[in-house]
Amino acid sequence: MAVVPGYLSGKEPSMASEDQIRFKSKVDLVGPLMPGIEDRCQNWTGTFDAAGYPKFWLNGNSTTAQRAAIIIGGTALSSGQSVISICGNRSCVRRSHLVVGKLSDAHMLS
Repeated sequence: MAVVPGYLSGKEPSMASEDQIRFKSKVDLVGPLMPGIEDRCQNWTGTFDAAGYPKFWLNGNSTTAQRAAIIIGGTALSSGQSVISICGNRSCVRRSHLVVGKLSDAHMLS
């Protein structure tokens, strides 16, 4: 499973209500059911980068949609933290399928 860090500058953006509405409008709530995962993925329908990772524009910065999902969920992230998908679906932004950790932790989840 490949993991790519999201917005990693020293200043974490906040999630304004307009950003939340825009984010939620780009999520398909009935995504695939991945093996070993109890609930369905919620797939990103917005923009993707060249590597195939979902992107979201937040406070003038491009970040991963997974990182934005964590922020919407109320979790503060430091610049050294990454968001790792436990379902293995690169398009998934379902909060329960995402964990916060370091890139070095990703190998333990694959």
